[in-house]
Amino acid sequence: MRLRISIALGLVASISYIVLPQYSMASSTPRAWSIDSLTKIDSSKARVVFGDRVNSINLPSNWSIRDIPKVIDKATPWIRSTFQYAIPACTPKIIVGCIESVSYKTSSSNWNQATLSSRELSDRSGEATAGTTDGRTGNIISERQIGQWPADMKNHAPAAGRASYWNFSKASHGGGTEYLLRVNVRGDISAEPIFSTWDPVTGTREWKNGIVQRYLEMAIFPVDGLTEYEFPEDIEIKVKLKLGTVAKDLWGWFDGRVINPEITLDTNSSDGIVEVSGSPARVPIGLTPAKNVSEFSAEFNSRRNCPAGVLPSSCPGSWGGNTVGISTDGNQDISDFIFYEKEFGLAATVAYKTAWWVKTTPWPDVANVADCPALQSGFTGIVTTNATMYGKSAPKWDSSDKTFVFQVASPHLDLAGNPNKGFYSLVIPKEIAECRWGKDIAKAKIVVSIISADGNTNVGTSSYSIKNNLLTFNISGFTYSSPTIKVGLIAQPIAQPIAQPIKKVTIICVKGKLEKKVTALKPTCPAGYKKK
Repeated sequence: MRLRISIALGLVASISYIVLPQYSMASSTPRAWSIDSLTKIDSSKARVVFGDRVNSINLPSNWSIRDIPKVIDKATPWIRSTFQYAIPACTPKIIVGCIESVSYKTSSSNWNQATLSSRELSDRSGEATAGTTDGRTGNIISERQIGQWPADMKNHAPAAGRASYWNFSKASHGGGTEYLLRVNVRGDISAEPIFSTWDPVTGTREWKNGIVQRYLEMAIFPVDGLTEYEFPEDIEIKVKLKLGTVAKDLWGWFDGRVINPEITLDTNSSDGIVEVSGSPARVPIGLTPAKNVSEFSAEFNSRRNCPAGVLPSSCPGSWGGNTVGISTDGNQDISDFIFYEKEFGLAATVAYKTAWWVKTTPWPDVANVADCPALQSGFTGIVTTNATMYGKSAPKWDSSDKTFVFQVASPHLDLAGNPNKGFYSLVIPKEIAECRWGKDIAKAKIVVSIISADGNTNVGTSSYSIKNNLLTFNISGFTYSSPTIKVGLIAQPIAQPIAQPIKKVTIICVKGKLEKKVTALKPTCPAGYKKK
């Protein structure tokens, strides 16, 4: 079920175009799939589900939060005050660090402006909780504050509010026309430019003066108050943020669930515009067969830290009667998908969930800019896919064949027994492309080959374009039974001029009443003859 996606660049003259899979959903869309919809299993069994979670209105991320720890043990390292702000819509009073606009369109319409709804989440300003947490070594008292705060550009902080409801009057879903938009920015409260490096060998973190980094998460959900629904058919959504100096702090990689993503980052102006548009992804939900807990393999129990001789049902975190959910947003290692399938059996598609979200990621050492020192900060790319799971590291650069490599995994068959069709998009700055492949990137054609485990090859559809100094690769039509996808732009031999045949010329020469035809490249008449 693994796929390796490689993208290489060469020099050819034409471009092929993409046809992305569509899904059919009327405006009366159903409620979003939930793990609670699965039938219960016997307490002696367990199974694994892979799939996107239903959004909860009560998630803390829908409000703005400050975490201010107090160290009570001087030996405790790496303790910093942090914030996670749900930024509000821009208003005459909130002019920066906010949501400037939300727009949408369907296949039969132009862009429409969404309007801010009168519905609001409850105001939790002033709430504070305290507790202890072990952090990395324990002995920390943490105070969590929930509230609303003005933007503080000096400290690289946007406005702090609540997730907001927006009305899409021409794009109704099963619960009406309201959508909940959550835009979170998080980072250290400290204004000091700090960058940290983590040494996994020594288990220590080194703090260095450098650049500020903020993380962004942006998601939108069709809702009826507290209930989430599926997206309507063929909708495309655009969210525009006005982040000021915070826009410069969103360096690194983005990932998410957006078909045909387009992204704009204007970090040169004081407005700091960040704009993302695209359509929701339709993500397969995978479910393994149930298995008796007593039949778990020794390898599986070892991975679960089950001591030898202890019954599996008595292991810490017993799985008896459980349907265990596995993250699908890149935080769970893709090897877990393979590991669980090996233990429980191949995952089958039991449902789909539509999703529209993107986020920046704390993926370490972005391999594709390792050899491009000038690009160690700033936006380095975005990857989006409809895969049930995907790699939790940024696309790797393979210098041997000049390709980017990325992994995804999903159940092979859809609900009707046909292969699930996948898509993958990669957007990178032109500077990175030129660093990797040279200056002639405008002359390019994607060639996609999908190589299955048995060596068979077919070709998916793809497109490649350059817009606003960004290169966009869109790939679709591949199946998740294929273990390897290789995407490249192969070089086209330089065309040699075709030699034109040399034509001979015929003349007629005369001498008195005698005539003679002479044919040659440059014919001349024999002695005594004249050209007629």
